[in-house]
This record gives sequence, C-alpha cells and structure tokens, in this order.
Amino acid sequence: MNRNSLALIIAGLALATSVNAAEAPAAAPATAPVAPVEAVVPVAADAAAAPSAAPAVVELAPAAPLPRIGIVMTAVPKVDVDIVGAGCLLCYATAAAANSSLSTHAEQLGPEDIPQLKDMVMAAMRAAGREPVLIAEPVDIKKLKKMKVKKGSQTVPRDFTGYKQSHEIDELLVIEVAALGFHRSYSAYVPTSDPKAMVKLSLFQVNLADNTYVWQEPIEVLRSAESKWDEAPAFPGLTNAYYQAIENAKDLVLAKFPH
Repeated sequence: MNRNSLALIIAGLALATSVNAAEAPAAAPATAPVAPVEAVVPVAADAAAAPSAAPAVVELAPAAPLPRIGIVMTAVPKVDVDIVGAGCLLCYATAAAANSSLSTHAEQLGPEDIPQLKDMVMAAMRAAGREPVLIAEPVDIKKLKKMKVKKGSQTVPRDFTGYKQSHEIDELLVIEVAALGFHRSYSAYVPTSDPKAMVKLSLFQVNLADNTYVWQEPIEVLRSAESKWDEAPAFPGLTNAYYQAIENAKDLVLAKFPH
C-alpha cells in the first residue's frame, strides 16, 4: 500500500468517528439530590398547660335543728269494766250488778306492759336518732288550764306550754291511757253486746310555742273472747283476749315511731 492510500484510509476513519459522535444522544444532566419532605401535623395544645376552670362552690344553708321533744304519760287507770249506754241511774245499777263477777275478776288483773309504754317509745325514738326528754312525773290532764278552742282550730283543749320552760323542750308527746279492762254496751238496762277486752289510748304531740297539735291519734283495741266469755270466776276466754288487746295496743303505739 502506498503512502497516499494509507492517508486516505486514516482520513476516512476520522470522519466516521466524528459523525458517530455527533449522532449519539446527549447524556442526561446530573440530578441534584432531593431533600426529604416532612409532613407538618398540627399538634393540639397540652391540656394540662391550659388553665382549668375552678369548680363551682355551692354553699348549702345549714339544716334547721330538729325540735327537742319531751315524752310524758298519764297515770295508768285500774283495770275495770266499762259499761256504755246504760244512761239512767237505775239502768246503770242493773248493768253493774249483771257484770259484778267480771268486775271482781278485772280488779285482779294488772296493766301488764302499759306503764312502760313511754320507755318503749323513748327507745324507739333513740334508735331513730332522736334524743327525747323523758318526763317521769305523770301528767294529770284534767288539772291543766282549759284553752279556748275555736271550731276548726288545732288548739289543744288543755294548756301544756308550761313544759317548754320547765323541761327546755319544743314539743311534747303525750301518751294518755284512758281505759283498760273490758267493754260492754247497753241500751238502757238491756245488753247489746257480749263483753270484750279493751285498751283505750290517745297519742298526741303538742307544739309548745302555740299549744297546737302537731299530730294526734286515738287508739282503741277491742277483742272478743275466742271461746265462751261467761266462765266465772276466772273468765279464761276474756282474760286471754285482754292480754292480746294489750299486745295489739303496744304494737299500734310503736308503729308510730319506726326505726
């Protein structure tokens, strides 16, 4: 190969190389690194940091003090036969004679637990959280001053207000024992019922500021003999009925003071 031919070949190769370089695609420019993006989440304010509202203060009025109560009882009458309806003197004498053996038996019976009623009531009231004042001296209601009582008023017919100062109490509970024994009704001198055992009481509470009733309740228990009544001289049927009547009366009294 001559020198001219070699030069032509070298020139051709250089031309081809330049053409290929011009046709090649341009390289992608370098990309700068991208910093990561952090999401911004709203954060609630710390509840503890916020000032809390002061709790509302409710002032309650002090409760009114309960009234101071005294308990008094009348003397317990003797056990007897109560004849009702024999109005005239002769009628009453006839009825009394017809029931003389029962009257004799009644005199031999005692009042059982009736004299302890005031102590039972006091114990019941104490169990309910009260502190009553027990007045040992029996009250003779008939000796108290009479009051003028208007129709429809709550005035107690006898004046109990003296107990307010003498015993430093506000109200007075009175247990009046009216009758114990046996009851028989008549029309003139004719009996209209068989004798029945009887306990007759009255409970009432007096407001000593104005001598008016706080409440009142009469209690009368009548019980017939479960067997024959006319069994002199011991009258076992009527005697058993008498004891039952006393128990019934006690239950009725104590039921007024639940605890």
